[in-house]
Amino acid sequence: MTEEIASETPVKSTARKISAKIKPKAIEPESPEQDVAVDKSNVVPSVEEKGTELPSEIEIENLIKTYVVAAMGVALVPVPMFDAAAIIAVQLKMVHGFAKLYDVAFNEKLARRIIISLIGGAAPVAIALGAASLAKSVPLAGTLAGTAGMVVLAGAITYAIGKVFARHFDSGGDLIGFSVADMRAFFLREFKLGKSVAKDLKADSATAETAKPELA
Repeated sequence: MTEEIASETPVKSTARKISAKIKPKAIEPESPEQDVAVDKSNVVPSVEEKGTELPSEIEIENLIKTYVVAAMGVALVPVPMFDAAAIIAVQLKMVHGFAKLYDVAFNEKLARRIIISLIGGAAPVAIALGAASLAKSVPLAGTLAGTAGMVVLAGAITYAIGKVFARHFDSGGDLIGFSVADMRAFFLREFKLGKSVAKDLKADSATAETAKPELA
């Protein structure tokens, strides 16, 4: 047991802790435009409306990084399509974390539809995600290539989604008033930045693994 824990990379260790609390749900083929029943009387006023101090940049970055690392770890699961559902489950946890940070009402069904719509509405992201996941179904080489690609994509997408919700909540918005169309260009821009972030985290994890002393 000691050897197993010692062999974990930072990515795997963080992902293991977070994913243990997550139960992935199948991605529902629902239209993001469908109405979601939300009792507006229970919606918590935004941070801006209440005059409460906004979260610091460090708090925001730490929250995003935590779930980027978790998503990258979940992406290591060698099962096509299950990984996509698990990654979205991680992203939902992140959005819930942001809702708490900004004191905004959270609705899981609505948040899920927003996330799926953001990914599905950005063709380059959706195509790359699907291709990387399906590549895992090809034995050996395909599994390795698909997993490597999915790890970076999972991190990049999660990073972009985190940035999107941070900006939206920071401006006083909530889930009910979220406009996917207005955020799409920003999402794509942050996705490109997220790929660099994910690659750096992956490289740091590999370096940390290589630097570990060999067990006797």
